[in-house]
Formats: sequence, C-alpha cells, structure tokens
Amino acid sequence: MRLNSTNPGRRSRASRSIPFHLAPIDEFGRVLGRLIGDLPAAAAPLANLASELSGEGFRPSVELFETEPGLRLLAELPGLTEEDIDLRVEDGHLILSGEKVAEERAEKDTPVHSERRFGAFRRTLPLPFEIDLERTEASFENGVLTVELTRSDDSEPERRIPIRRKD
Repeated sequence: MRLNSTNPGRRSRASRSIPFHLAPIDEFGRVLGRLIGDLPAAAAPLANLASELSGEGFRPSVELFETEPGLRLLAELPGLTEEDIDLRVEDGHLILSGEKVAEERAEKDTPVHSERRFGAFRRTLPLPFEIDLERTEASFENGVLTVELTRSDDSEPERRIPIRRKD
C-alpha cells in the first residue's frame, strides 16, 4: 500500500514514520507552517506554533522569566556550540536563530527509529519593554543558553548579543 500523494515533490508519510491516524494533523501542521512562515515578527507566536505542529526540523525549547532587573531567557540547545547560535534584539523582539547540523553517517548506518531533529531554527520572542543592550549578558553551558536582559528606559538600535562560554 502506498501512502504518499501523487505529487512527486512531496515526501511520503511512511518515510517520516508518522502513525497513519496522525497523518491529517501532520498535514495541517505543514500547511499552517508554510502559510505562517512568511508573516512578520508580530505573528511570531503563531509561527512558533506552526513550526511545532509541523514536526519538521529542530526547534529549541525556551523559557522566559521576568526578573527584578528585566528578563531571563533559558533555551535548550543540545548539540550546539555558542558559535552555532545567533542572538539579537530587533524591533522589540528577541531573536534566537541558528542551525543544528546532522553528523555525517555511513550509508549503511541508517537509523531504524529516530526522534532527533536537525535544521535551521528561528525563535522570535516579543519583549514587553525596552532592553539595555550594554548590560545584557548571554552565556552557554551544557547545551543551555542563559540570557540576562536588563530593562532600559532608552531605545537602542538593533544589535547582536555576544554569547560567552561559561567556565
């Protein structure tokens, strides 16, 4: 029995190991992801949801906490280094992006079952207030990115935030 569509450019559902009863949900997630993927950063929460529903690619889990001086972001980025990550503030949003690259495998080493995800990612989180970029710090240890964002009264232009290895 063949489960893929008549569209030759489309991947077979069987090749993605999706249970048959979840195929309609998977299809909805992929379509929603394509529709939402082009919206501006204001629609970031919806784009993040679409990315999660599609089940395709790597998507880091994040937590954002309000602290006394501002905000703290924790992001799980296993298998990455600080050089693989780009962190910036643009137009009132914190943008975390990068790529998790799959390691090279011999052709004979085909997994029987795999839940690992790879690929480019971009998380866009709206900031509830202006950030003082001069007092913002980011560190990376054991696959967890920690970003301390300090509240500011003044608006600054967009800027990349350097990430240092925690010693």
